[in-house]
Amino acid sequence: MKNEKTGGSKVVTPQDGGVYIMRIATVLLAIVSWWSTAQGMKQFVFEEEWQANIASLAIQGILLSLNFYLPDILRQFKKGGGKAGFLFFTAVVLSCSSIFSYIYIANYAYTNEKDTNNINAWDMDSQLLVQSTYREELYDANDYAEGYMESLQSTLSAQISNLYVMANALEGDGVQVTDNLNLEGDRTRFESEDFVKVSTDMTTAINVMEAALAPDATKSDREYANNALGDLVERYSSIIQDLQTEQIPMASDATDRDRNALEAAENRINNPPQGADLDELNETLNEAQIDYNESRTNEQNLRDELARYREALTSLQQYQTYLGFSSTGAGQQISMALLEIQRGLFQSGTSEANPDELEQNAVDIFEHLLSSNQDFSGNTTEYQSMLMTMDAFIQDLSNYGEVASIRDTLDDMISELKNVDYNNGEQAWQNDWKKKLNELKAQIGSLPIYTDDGQPKLSQYSRTAAMNKLDIALRNYIAGHNDAEQAFIYMISPYRVLAVFSFVLAYLLDIAAFITGIVINRLDDKQKQQKDNPIPLVPISGVLSPATFNHYLYLNGDYTKEDNVYRYFAVDGTRVTDVRGPNANLLPGYYLEQKDELQQVSPQQLAFAKMPGGPRDGIYQNCSLQYSDHMLLIKENSEQEFSYLAPVDQNVSVYRIQKDNCICETLQDLRIEELKLVIVALNTSGSLVTAIYLLEKEQGPTQDNSAS
Repeated sequence: MKNEKTGGSKVVTPQDGGVYIMRIATVLLAIVSWWSTAQGMKQFVFEEEWQANIASLAIQGILLSLNFYLPDILRQFKKGGGKAGFLFFTAVVLSCSSIFSYIYIANYAYTNEKDTNNINAWDMDSQLLVQSTYREELYDANDYAEGYMESLQSTLSAQISNLYVMANALEGDGVQVTDNLNLEGDRTRFESEDFVKVSTDMTTAINVMEAALAPDATKSDREYANNALGDLVERYSSIIQDLQTEQIPMASDATDRDRNALEAAENRINNPPQGADLDELNETLNEAQIDYNESRTNEQNLRDELARYREALTSLQQYQTYLGFSSTGAGQQISMALLEIQRGLFQSGTSEANPDELEQNAVDIFEHLLSSNQDFSGNTTEYQSMLMTMDAFIQDLSNYGEVASIRDTLDDMISELKNVDYNNGEQAWQNDWKKKLNELKAQIGSLPIYTDDGQPKLSQYSRTAAMNKLDIALRNYIAGHNDAEQAFIYMISPYRVLAVFSFVLAYLLDIAAFITGIVINRLDDKQKQQKDNPIPLVPISGVLSPATFNHYLYLNGDYTKEDNVYRYFAVDGTRVTDVRGPNANLLPGYYLEQKDELQQVSPQQLAFAKMPGGPRDGIYQNCSLQYSDHMLLIKENSEQEFSYLAPVDQNVSVYRIQKDNCICETLQDLRIEELKLVIVALNTSGSLVTAIYLLEKEQGPTQDNSAS
């Protein structure tokens, strides 16, 4: 099957058809991009639809022209500044189109994807994101409140012990009294199930206290009691230190890990991946819930154990203090009031203490100190020191009351998380979560600032940062936005898959056309390169050629294609053959075969072997030949007369191309005529002319070059 031709000898190749299809596809993509860009502009920039359509049409027109001609345009810029400016202009136009297309596509994707409850994708995603932020900050605030309370308990315990000592110092040394002690009540309390780990030790301590405080007790009895109490105080202090620094932090970390695993399982069950096994997800959720409950219970047991040891330690320290109290004066009254505060803080657990009542008792002590200043006139330094310690104690007790109240509120808010409903209407869920976020911000803002360096985890907690995160969640996922803001929020949210897909799609609508333009330009460059460079040739059938140093073939441009192999019609001397070419771009004309490659011939002067640059065949365009008495004469169109070219025998073969056929004659039969192309070929040694190839002017190709 021969190739189809249009416009004379121009070959219509499959490559041309592919380029044509790519250009049509580019135009179609531009139409789609025009529509999406116009919709994005209409929703954000222009009030009237026609304005958006015209603006988008102008952008797509610029892009379409750049798509096809950008490489050619860039070649026109010789200086880097102009090229950089033009590339910047191209990037601006491309961004305008892609960004507004993304705005339209992303908003459409998120608001039109709905679940079985007819809730669109973004409503569900935003509820999950709000809940996630709320839950994270709620848990962090609750952990901070609990940690702060534990720190304050340790501080208050140390302050109470210090105040006991100060009260004793104010009274001076004396014999102890038992009016402020209830050793029998302590015995009953410490023998209960709540104090299993300390019951034996505390029973022993109470026994030695009774012996030391008996009417007939000796100094050695009191020293023995003091030593026994000191040993227990030292051991319990070590146990408390281990619980605070090792066991409880490890249990708290385990609780945090299990809580995060539970939250992850809840997120997966609330927003299951496509094709996920719901039974498996539910099983994972149940296991995570069990692990979290166990770790939280273990942590709470350790905290309860810490509270029991602290209570026992406080009682032991109280017993030590009472061994040196006197029986009269304001100091003992202060000690009795401190004892009541201590019991309120540690006896029944922190959750059952009444912080307001405890703070009032501390204020009463402070006022009693102020009113009893005359009783301590002899101990002015100790008195002033106790006033300062008491003032700090009241402030810490006030903070303790605040944190305890906030912690209880946060616990209630955590309990309410299990009642979250995702099926509310749009306005309903937004109003509900707006209220929850504002309530949590109020509680976080009320938390006191931890100023000690003893616990870095507490000192690193920032109320401002926590409330900022809640504000961001409120702003991004609940408040209303225009389409451009909403599209940006889609991209920065954790559930950005649809947004990324929308952006890639919008970008490809425009960039695909640029790729098409570059591909077309590269194809054109390749075709031009094939014209200028040798083309591989594989002869199909062996033929006898004229005995010349160089081998010339004439191709008329016709070819057949079989199994993606192009076979060209070729004339070798007077024989017809075919050659295999790499593509459909070989134009009609004479080709020089060298090392299995075809190279288009170009004009050059004849030179024999002993001449400079020789041997070299002579190739001439647009000229006439004349033979006379063994001399070959030539006249080029620019000359008026024939000039001597070379000595030639009259029997040298002349191969004349006429209508794709070759007529062989001898040089003595040569007639004078205008020729398109003349090739004077030398023998293998370059000493004689052995063949002449002629291409008649009327048979030449339309292009003015030697190969076409």
